[in-house]
Amino acid sequence: MDTKKRKKSKKHLNDLLLPIIFTACILPYTVYLKEYEYGYGEYAWHSSESIMQDFYTYYRMWFFLFIVVCALVILAFRIGLYREKTKSAKIFIPYGIYLLFALLSAVCSFNQKAAWLGNFVDLEGYIVLAGYAIIAFYTYQIMEYEQDYITLLHAFEVSFIPMSVVGWLQVFGKDLLQYAWMQKLVMPNVLYEYYEGEVESIFSGNNVFLTLYNPNYAVIYLLMFLCVFAVFAVCSTEKKQKITALFLAIDAMILIWFTYSRAALVALAVVVAVSVVFACTQKKLRKQERNLSGTDGKGFVKTVWITIGGGVVLACCLIFVDVNLLGGKFLGRIFDEKKDNQLENILTTKEGIEIQYAGNSYILSFEEGEGGVVLTDSKGLCLQTLETEEGSISLPIIAESEATVLTYEGEKTIALCMYGNVMLFAKNGDTYVYKTSWGKEDQMIPVAHVDFWGLEYLGSGRLYIWSRILPILKNYLFVGSGPDTFAEVFPQNDYAGKLVYAKTPARIIERAHNDYLMKWVQTGLCSVMALLAFYVVFLKVCGGWYRKHCVDTDIKAMLGFGCFLGCIAYMVCGFFSDSTLYTTPLFAVFLGLTLSVCTKKG
Repeated sequence: MDTKKRKKSKKHLNDLLLPIIFTACILPYTVYLKEYEYGYGEYAWHSSESIMQDFYTYYRMWFFLFIVVCALVILAFRIGLYREKTKSAKIFIPYGIYLLFALLSAVCSFNQKAAWLGNFVDLEGYIVLAGYAIIAFYTYQIMEYEQDYITLLHAFEVSFIPMSVVGWLQVFGKDLLQYAWMQKLVMPNVLYEYYEGEVESIFSGNNVFLTLYNPNYAVIYLLMFLCVFAVFAVCSTEKKQKITALFLAIDAMILIWFTYSRAALVALAVVVAVSVVFACTQKKLRKQERNLSGTDGKGFVKTVWITIGGGVVLACCLIFVDVNLLGGKFLGRIFDEKKDNQLENILTTKEGIEIQYAGNSYILSFEEGEGGVVLTDSKGLCLQTLETEEGSISLPIIAESEATVLTYEGEKTIALCMYGNVMLFAKNGDTYVYKTSWGKEDQMIPVAHVDFWGLEYLGSGRLYIWSRILPILKNYLFVGSGPDTFAEVFPQNDYAGKLVYAKTPARIIERAHNDYLMKWVQTGLCSVMALLAFYVVFLKVCGGWYRKHCVDTDIKAMLGFGCFLGCIAYMVCGFFSDSTLYTTPLFAVFLGLTLSVCTKKG
């Protein structure tokens, strides 16, 4: 009899979950080399060749869009055939408004290809942005039975383990792409022969970036899964599940450390604070809903505090290892190295190369006739002269800097050596020009920026990037420049700023390192306001539900709460990172899953 009952109660895999599983568990492993043209060669701030060698994004985008199409087809049939199972879409209205403004920005964009299909590194065109919403809505509609949540939890656990192995290999300085057998798997034969088995590593040392291109994205992935595993480690009553979740949570925590990301500290602090607040609300709920005589929920809160304390102990152990075995690599990143912010600007004018330094202006220019160069102050007073045709003079205005006269490509040129970089200048007609690292001529002109009082170096130069973004935001109140066009509207000709804060004037600033500023520029302020409204509604609805329901009643509630905390971690990281195909699809799944737990049908 019992055997028959077990057979009847046995659940098979709900095949409608496959698009969700593919998005959250398979998509992160999509790695294959593709070379493509992204069209920046026409710009003076970029080389004439704009060929991208991309392992992590191109095929991931097309795989994601394939999943989205499948999800759309399934949704159409489900909503058409089973209206009684369809959940209310009202909560997604602000998200829909966001997509409308993003659509308007794409239609009006100067770069239609980038706006629709994406460009450069991100490949986050409008179609991908809409795909995120579709996956979130699909997850919200499809997740229904307890078994669905159990299946998804097991899929999360199974998919995380091989990703963890990749991370641990990177901890010990070994990435799978360094091995020839792996390169043969993820590269076409033609390109494998071209590279001869050698692939340049983007990140050296033991930085963990998993299969997600960058540690900044790996940390978001790890944080989101850490939230899920930590909730089950605290709340699960099943011993096997509790041990598994605890092991995976500790694993994720250690790998987060080795991303060396400071954003993780901020996100973790916020998640812990939110967890404590919700843990305190469980005391009354546990007594009311479970009616446990003599139990007031203190045991549950105590478990939360023990877990947090264990996390602190683990962090202390990691600090000890970092200081004694790794030379303080992580702690050394806590505080940024101050830059010489006395260099205010370098401009190319008719009079010469104007160097604005420490409140003063100096001009380097060619002497009349066959002479060298002359350095004058803002009043025209000669400070130093180089009379020989080729040679160098030191610049007393800036320590360890000098100007050199040399012949470059048959043309007499001034080479300005500053901060370990060489910047070439020439006279073209009646004005001076800057010769970029790719030999193109460009003007160095004043770039609008917000003064952050010399703190632009903070956040690995993030404040520098934001200081240049803020003045241009006024241009994108209703309509943005178009999805994935940020690099083309950022003032890339701010060569002096990049010289100081980005280590080289040749650096291409392709991201805002702030998802909200990035969206403001690309899809407009109205779109950002709509998206933030959706986030607020999401937090209010889901937070309100968990204030009235016990977290540890069943797997559905626990998984929903873990995903809820994971979404909060993602939103916090959005202040320091960007939306990408590496992390946002997982966020869309977590978003839809949490809403499916916390909202009613109808």
